[in-house]
Amino acid sequence: MRRRTRAVLLATAVGALALTGCDSDDGDGADQQAVTGDADGAGAADGDGGQGATQAGEPVPPPTEPAEIAPVPPERSVSEDGSTVRVEGDRAAFVLPSGNVACVLSEENAFCQIVEKSYDVRAEFMMPDVLGDCTVENADTMTMTNEPAAWTCAPEDLAPSAGVDRLGWWAEELEGETLDADGGPLAVLPYGSTMVHGPVSCAASESGVTCRHSELGNREIVLARDTYWIRRY
Repeated sequence: MRRRTRAVLLATAVGALALTGCDSDDGDGADQQAVTGDADGAGAADGDGGQGATQAGEPVPPPTEPAEIAPVPPERSVSEDGSTVRVEGDRAAFVLPSGNVACVLSEENAFCQIVEKSYDVRAEFMMPDVLGDCTVENADTMTMTNEPAAWTCAPEDLAPSAGVDRLGWWAEELEGETLDADGGPLAVLPYGSTMVHGPVSCAASESGVTCRHSELGNREIVLARDTYWIRRY
């Protein structure tokens, strides 16, 4: 039961990486007009002599629609020091210049997905109880969380999450490199650069991407078209 729950939670977490973490806008927190009355149920507004009440027999107008409230994005910042991009607050995502690898980082974990690879994954590196028909042949995502690093199948493509209007926001603030895509420009982490988000870091190179977690021992993942490396603990 614990393994199944963990797999479901991971699938949910990976899917949620495509979101911006905005608050729900279903209106629960919106200001709404309320109809109030006195103890006798008269319902007249104070001081207007009841003029606001409708006359008998007239239809009651529908309540005013609550005003739309724009979701407030989480606090976030980005700074650049040479080849190091340091992100704080919100999640961040990027693609490599080749467009073949996309990664999403937070202060706790990293997920990297590859589009094309020339190898099958070793079975012992697969996440236990993966969902659906994820196999060693079609596994496409490496995970680095508080669980042992492993391969799995992401429920959706991670690259769109790197859009500059989504988790690739950092590139727009730094006026950094982007890659044209059907859904709009994607934030690019140039070769030779490293993104740091708290204890999590991912370094881009022509030979692939390397992600580490400084607070989880020697945990490390390396993802490239022709090879991969995984240090699980």
